[in-house]
Amino acid sequence: MLYTAPVTERLGIMKAMLDAATDHDSGLRRILTDPPFLRASPETPHLFHRRAPGTYKTISQAANAYTQKFHGISIQTYLKDARSEALKEYYEVSRKVDFGAVPMLTKIRKPKCWHRPLSDNKNAEASAQLASDMERVQRAVDDAQVRAEGLLEAA
Repeated sequence: MLYTAPVTERLGIMKAMLDAATDHDSGLRRILTDPPFLRASPETPHLFHRRAPGTYKTISQAANAYTQKFHGISIQTYLKDARSEALKEYYEVSRKVDFGAVPMLTKIRKPKCWHRPLSDNKNAEASAQLASDMERVQRAVDDAQVRAEGLLEAA
C-alpha cells in the first residue's frame, strides 16, 4: 500500500497508518513493532516489497524511519506515547545519534578544483588572465593558419 502509492502521497499515508495504529488497530501496531520486521536483513527477501531489500524497506522499518525523522523517537516509543497521550508534538532531533535504519547525513566537502575558474565575477583577475590566454591562443592559431596557407600555395 505504501510503495504502490505515488511518492507525493506516501508521507500522508504513513501518517494515516500511524494514526490508525495509535487509535484502534492493534494488528497494525503489532506489525509495526515486530522485531523481525524492524531488524529484517537482506537475507530474508520475502519480508520486503517485491522481494527487493536493496530498494525497499519493510513497513516497520519505513514507519520507524518516519517517526525518527519527524519526531526523533523510535516507532515503539511513538506508539506507546501516542496511546498514553504523552506524545510531545516536537522532539529535539540529534543527528549525532545512531538511529539504525535512518542514514546519517554527512557533510559534503567542497571539491578542490585544480583549474582556474573560467568566469567568475568575484575574481576579476582570473577573468582577465583567461581573456589574455584566449587572445594568445587565438593569435597562435591564426599564425599557424597563415603558415599552412603559405605552404599550400608554395606546393
